[in-house]
Amino acid sequence: MSQYPSLTRAQTEALVDLAWFIESADDEHMDQDDAVKALEGVAAVVDRMSCVQSSSR
Repeated sequence: MSQYPSLTRAQTEALVDLAWFIESADDEHMDQDDAVKALEGVAAVVDRMSCVQSSSR
């Protein structure tokens, strides 16, 4: 059985983990321009979520 109550929860946790990794990576491991583009993409997805989707648990 899955440790997540829903697919939405699993995807949210994966998205947060990705954003945290990108934010904390140093310049030797990730190009700053690529990091900014990736975080902007994450922000765009979160911004497009409806209120119901973003408050769903």
